[in-house]
Amino acid sequence: MSTFGLWVVEEIVRKPLLDDFTAFEKHDVVAVFMAAPILVVVINAFNISAYNAWPPPGLTLSWFQKALSTAGFITGLWRSLTVAIFATLTIILIGIPTAYAISRFRFHGCELLRAILFAPLVVPRVVLGFGLFILFVTTRSQYSARFRALH
Repeated sequence: MSTFGLWVVEEIVRKPLLDDFTAFEKHDVVAVFMAAPILVVVINAFNISAYNAWPPPGLTLSWFQKALSTAGFITGLWRSLTVAIFATLTIILIGIPTAYAISRFRFHGCELLRAILFAPLVVPRVVLGFGLFILFVTTRSQYSARFRALH
């Protein structure tokens, strides 16, 4: 290997590739990397082809028309919106006073309440889901048959 080749290898090993970028540039690279699949899905939503043809041979709104003309889709959409609005209002009505109380006052059980409220952020969702699955199966809950069918 030539002296130049050794120098290139030493530079690559010595200095990682992303060291030349600022934190904002690194953030931008990650954001583009994460948004790219969403962009592909959005573009394919308007694709005239029934299959995933890329680039799209034409654009259409027919897929949205078909979805909005399906009664099951409309029912599910309204149910999802109702649940989302109800959940949002519930969290606002409970969360804001709770956060205010935890941050402003010291009371018996404050740390326990804080730990309980932060638990969903700490415990990975997969572990929580698996634990609930085991709970439903062992307690023979009405939902256990649905979970077994999905598994």
